[in-house]
Amino acid sequence: MAKFHIEPDQVKKVANDVSTMSTSFKEIKTYTAQSQLTPAHFGKIPGLSEAAGAYVAKMQALGDSAAKGSTFLGGFAERLNTSVTLHSENEQENAWGVTNAGKGA
Repeated sequence: MAKFHIEPDQVKKVANDVSTMSTSFKEIKTYTAQSQLTPAHFGKIPGLSEAAGAYVAKMQALGDSAAKGSTFLGGFAERLNTSVTLHSENEQENAWGVTNAGKGA
């Protein structure tokens, strides 16, 4: 079995990217909530007015999904950062244990 090795700096970069994506999703939610378009803006187009009437509900649904995605991604970024911290602490403890092996530590 191949040895598994974590590169803390790479994981931190990924966590930062995921956090940035979370912020972007949060901005999408803010944008969709500020939309001032209503079905009336689309006019009366035969056969298409019904679809335009669903616009507001679809924008709200998009915003709600973006908010859920933002929450998930934010939590994931936090867990990645926590993993890096715990991994680094374990590496330090293991190094200390190896260094002090046989010294009565």
